[in-house]
Amino acid sequence: MKAENNLTGEIYTLRLTTDHAVSSYGQPVIVTEAGEAIDKFSWGFYELVEITDKEMNDLKKAGYQ
Repeated sequence: MKAENNLTGEIYTLRLTTDHAVSSYGQPVIVTEAGEAIDKFSWGFYELVEITDKEMNDLKKAGYQ
């Protein structure tokens, strides 16, 4: 999936994963290609520009609205 940061205008390729230090108790987090996690508060500053139906469903299940 890809999302644009509304503050910087940068577009990031993202993935949802539980394989990251900020993921706890199996809770998935969004991570950039550079390995930076995007928490649910910061997610509000992003707008999706490319996403599959499966990715959208997974995001909703993980609590990213």
